[in-house]
Amino acid sequence: MITDKNRPMTAREELIRELVERLAGWEGRLILVHGGGSFGHHAASEVESLEEGVTKVRWAMHELVRVFEEAAVEAGVRVYPLPPAVLLHSLNVVIDVLERDCIPLLYGDVVPAEDGFRIMSGDEILERVSTLRVERVGFGMDVDGVYPERPGVGEPFKELTPEEARELARELDGAAGVDVTGGISEKLLRAARIAERGAEVFLFDASDPDNVERFLRGKRVGTRVVRERD
Repeated sequence: MITDKNRPMTAREELIRELVERLAGWEGRLILVHGGGSFGHHAASEVESLEEGVTKVRWAMHELVRVFEEAAVEAGVRVYPLPPAVLLHSLNVVIDVLERDCIPLLYGDVVPAEDGFRIMSGDEILERVSTLRVERVGFGMDVDGVYPERPGVGEPFKELTPEEARELARELDGAAGVDVTGGISEKLLRAARIAERGAEVFLFDASDPDNVERFLRGKRVGTRVVRERD
């Protein structure tokens, strides 16, 4: 959503700046997470293995983080980037940053694994930080929500239970463009688990900054995944 997935290493810098500017007046705790887009996903698809290409993939991701940091400096928004490998051990550093009135900025990246390295996606990070008793979680996309078949065809679902989200994940093929971490199916599976913890989860078009602002204000946007229907 913040990159053009069909064009390697291409950030949508104007959109990123506008999204960050919407956070300038935000009061309250907030955690930002972004995926690899055309930076990390493209780099990962080009290397023979993560063991051989770990530096290249991490460099690509840090280039995207740099774009976010520049936008935050321009907007006067206090973000604090955290390498996701810290989440393998504890969420304490995320809590520490929040308690200092900063916004933790987490991102998809290569992390150590038992037998080498693996990719920790932005979606996985969202699920991990959702254990911090968060009330609302948003998965930003470039379509209005989750559709029954192809994105943009027909009407998106307004609401799904975790069970319905899992069933739909099995039916969908994934997002367009190069994506090595599962696309929409992965988002739905993660959203289902987060919703079962009691949080409201929204999958929505975050390429429209007005939608991001509505989400922050507690409004409904896109497709809502919730443990129990209203």
